[in-house]
Amino acid sequence: MNRDEFKFLIVNTQSLWQEGKIELDVESKNSIEITEEGLSLRKYYTHILTESYPSGLVSPVDFALDSCGLLYILDSTKKRMAIFDTGTKTCQWVECISFSDPKALTIDPSNIYVADGGEVCCLAKANYQFRWKASVEGGNLVDMALDSKQSLYVLDIDGKRVFKIDKAARLSTVSLTTELKGPVNIALDSKDHLYILEYIKGAEDAEDEARVLTFDPQGTLESTISLPVKKGLLPSGLAVDEGGNIYIGEKYDLEALHKPSEKATPIQIDPSGKVTPIGYEGATYRLILNKKGDLYILSENEIAFLKLVERYINKGIYITKLFDSTVPGCQWHKVVVDADIPANTMMNVSHYISDDETAEPTWSEPMVNFKDALLLSPRGRYIRFKIELVSDDLHSDSPKVKSLKVYFPRLSYLRYLPATYQEDEAGREFLERFLSLFETLFSNLEGAVFALTKYIDSEAAPDAFLPWLSSWLAIAYDENWEEEKVRKLIEKAPELYKKRGTRAGIEEIINIYTGEKPIVVENFQLKCIEDKPVEYKLEQKAYSGESRLFLKDTSNLEVEDIIKISDGIKEEFAVICDKEDSALKLRGKITFDYGVGATVRKMRIEEVLYGSSPYRFCVLLRPFQAKTANEFTAVTRIIEREKPAHTTGGIRALQPWIYLDMHTYLGINTTLTEPVFILGESSVISRDTVLSDVEEAGQIDLRSRLAIDTKLT
Repeated sequence: MNRDEFKFLIVNTQSLWQEGKIELDVESKNSIEITEEGLSLRKYYTHILTESYPSGLVSPVDFALDSCGLLYILDSTKKRMAIFDTGTKTCQWVECISFSDPKALTIDPSNIYVADGGEVCCLAKANYQFRWKASVEGGNLVDMALDSKQSLYVLDIDGKRVFKIDKAARLSTVSLTTELKGPVNIALDSKDHLYILEYIKGAEDAEDEARVLTFDPQGTLESTISLPVKKGLLPSGLAVDEGGNIYIGEKYDLEALHKPSEKATPIQIDPSGKVTPIGYEGATYRLILNKKGDLYILSENEIAFLKLVERYINKGIYITKLFDSTVPGCQWHKVVVDADIPANTMMNVSHYISDDETAEPTWSEPMVNFKDALLLSPRGRYIRFKIELVSDDLHSDSPKVKSLKVYFPRLSYLRYLPATYQEDEAGREFLERFLSLFETLFSNLEGAVFALTKYIDSEAAPDAFLPWLSSWLAIAYDENWEEEKVRKLIEKAPELYKKRGTRAGIEEIINIYTGEKPIVVENFQLKCIEDKPVEYKLEQKAYSGESRLFLKDTSNLEVEDIIKISDGIKEEFAVICDKEDSALKLRGKITFDYGVGATVRKMRIEEVLYGSSPYRFCVLLRPFQAKTANEFTAVTRIIEREKPAHTTGGIRALQPWIYLDMHTYLGINTTLTEPVFILGESSVISRDTVLSDVEEAGQIDLRSRLAIDTKLT
């Protein structure tokens, strides 16, 4: 089939998809998302109850989560704090400290803050020592929150006030532009906006009122969100995430005359004001969020963990732009869709064809989960497609449509058959559909042949074809090579073959693999630093197992020097650990017997580092150039494969520190820094210098001055 006989129109980029129309869902939002990858259902995020931790507590009133996954839980009956490890599921009481009337708890990386009656206690997280206390006269402190500067906000429900305590324990009242009427909880977002949950009990026949007040960092009221009020239930717990979503819990009103008709359920309020129930039933005392957006709920009998998961809406519809063939009465041929359709999801595609671009569409029967379909509709100049995407039962996945291509005019293998096969209209239609199966198969093969050039292009070749392409060029690589590095290696192959067996070739291949050029040291380069050889003869026989050598002169040998012992047949190396006149004491024992006259030669530093063979070279990798053992092995294979014949190649991964008399290279793995403060050497303490300990908690034998920085309780 001649490919030039066909024409096609295609939608395969984000800008082309955006020319179509998206139908709105039940929430009046776009049901389809358009990205660079194509079409998919609109995603949203929700919390799913994953697990719950039996608290084992009597009356938990508040809790806080640290970065290590430890939950600090405050119990009002035991008047103590417990630490629950969410990883090991173990709980441990902090027995060394107790409180009188604990009601609120929060933490930062160094401190634990507890609202205890009318005062706030700050404890060192490391050892639970008191750092400071701040008192509010006549206050009933029930909730706390920390801002980005580690200042503490404290809610007093009796005084209907919010206090602020800075890092120096200075207490001040937060000035708000609106008077508080019934504050219950407070929270702060990442921009230090203050959120206050209020519940105002109506007088006599008046309705109760619940609301959330939002204040900017200066205390100016920004918004008021009214909340639904349920009989027998009270709002309890407040949290705000990075996206501005507000989370509010509910607990049972123990003073209500009637039992509530509904179960207590926490809710989420998005920035638009939409209220959505969260998938948890039960009383909520406090809510906290981790950095991933996961939600922890403190209830009477458990701590519930609700994981933030990605979900897709149930169904979405997209209608393409009008495709124009420019030919009145055009017989459209087929449509090809490139789509990923996960299990239990569905893609339905309908179309309509007309010569009138303003006509009301009459959609065809949908084609389900297809890749290639023949268009059997009436003739017409224009065609439009309706794509319906349906998620799975759990809404956990979505079909993704990458491109849609429509071919015209109608051409099929039927035209190659005798005219008698085209006389009967019904038979013609069946035969045309039947032959289209083979046409699809062969046209795909023809397309692959037509696009053969991409298989010999290192940048365009499919991943699965790279091993074939590299084998044609006799390029060897192992599983440690990433795909992009293999493509670059194939691209550079012609140039690399010209340099094979040379220093430049080795440097370039290692640069492709590691992303950084290595340092190659060839032994002939070291001739410029050759010293006069230090060589002596043995004055007495040395036997295997001995650790002493006797020489006529040892004046040019020093402790820690490396020496080479040789009699022309056998040789070994040793390190001098001591010397006495003409005797050398070795670290360890020699392996062979040596007679009088055997040579003892001091090894030069370049021989120790790089070897003494003139046909040897050493490849030095910069610190962290080979990040794993597998990468180091791959570089070793490259050197072995690419080194010149009759040479020996070594490899050394440099470490980012100094080796005395070893591989230390200034500016590569060693840096000279500015002088530092060293008492008695580079610095002295003047009269106005004070040494201080940054830890403010009491430390036995270190900083324990009663009534100054330590208090006995």
